[in-house]
Amino acid sequence: MKTRYEPQTQEEVLELFRQRKISTQRAAHLLKMSHADFTEFASRQGVDTSDCRRHPELVDLIFGKETS
Repeated sequence: MKTRYEPQTQEEVLELFRQRKISTQRAAHLLKMSHADFTEFASRQGVDTSDCRRHPELVDLIFGKETS
């Protein structure tokens, strides 16, 4: 049986997010932060978070909403 790997450190989560392997919402959940707090944190760490603002369909995907 395959066990799902859960990143353990902020650096691991940021790297997965930077590589777009996890969503903003998933990264925030893993770090026990709100979406807004994670976005601010990632920005301070030099990680580009602008995609979510420029592409509303990505925000919908992050929050599990269906796009029309």
